Amino acid sequence: MVLGFILDPKLCRSHLGVQTLLQQIQDKFQTMSDQIFGRIDDMSILIDNLEGNLTNFLMKEQKVKNKIAILQELNVLIYTEISGIPLFIYLFIYLFVCFGIPFL
Repeated sequence: MVLGFILDPKLCRSHLGVQTLLQQIQDKFQTMSDQIFGRIDDMSILIDNLEGNLTNFLMKEQKVKNKIAILQELNVLIYTEISGIPLFIYLFIYLFVCFGIPFL
């Protein structure tokens, strides 16, 4: 039968047609596979960028929270009273006496 397959032109053409079709399918599959892997790489880059942006945002948010905590502590310190007079009044008097800074 192998000899008949080789010698029969119709069988050779159909075999060649099947091989061509299989090669086209393989080429399309390779193209689609390359596109999918390219998109996965693109998504990986986008996810890395998103992680970096999120990390930066969280670090900035933590800095803001730290500053707010410091301001709250300062606010408590400023309104702490010494003999019934708020501490910031003493601070203004000290700055005026020591440095000549006028009151606003």
